[in-house]
Amino acid sequence: VELCHSSPNCIIVDSSIHNLATAVEKGWTHSFVLLPVMIQSVSRLESQELKLEPLQTRSHSIVYLDRIDDTPKALLWTNNTNQHPETFNLSEMRLRDMTNLYRNTKVCVVSRRYYTSSVGGGYKHLSELARFGCIPVFETFSDSIGTSSFEHCGRVIFSNEEELLKRATDVVGVINHGLINDFTHVDWWKKGVNWGQLLLHFIV
Repeated sequence: VELCHSSPNCIIVDSSIHNLATAVEKGWTHSFVLLPVMIQSVSRLESQELKLEPLQTRSHSIVYLDRIDDTPKALLWTNNTNQHPETFNLSEMRLRDMTNLYRNTKVCVVSRRYYTSSVGGGYKHLSELARFGCIPVFETFSDSIGTSSFEHCGRVIFSNEEELLKRATDVVGVINHGLINDFTHVDWWKKGVNWGQLLLHFIV
């Protein structure tokens, strides 16, 4: 990093506010650009994408992604949050099964504990599941860059961990009343970030 900062032809692109704080401390901010991480390569689930099912008629209400006993798990509520949820081990799920889980669920909830790193917000997973139309309810994470865009364009709802399931249940109610019935957020997630134009803007 220090070597890059000393060069007039080098720029550092990162996604961590922690690393930005270090750059500020070292006086390297003129060489540092902070950007959110999103899927830029082909999604591993893209080949499984089919026509989006209407939110109101989807068979699952909520899928809650979390790390339980150090294992990535998915808790699934089919009708309501009062029933005992089904539990799936995400690492053992086939891509087709994971795809069907997302495309048949109204609300996808993600706890930050699901990620091995506490620095970033797990944007890759967010942009992967959002492509299937479920409304993302995310635990608020420390990296605030891009969160306003995620809320307004990507239809992400942020909440603290204690309120995640309640917020998700409220959103299911809104969907069941037909108040959310479009997929404009899916188009936004699929477009991703045009890194070529964005980086060119910073460099020139």
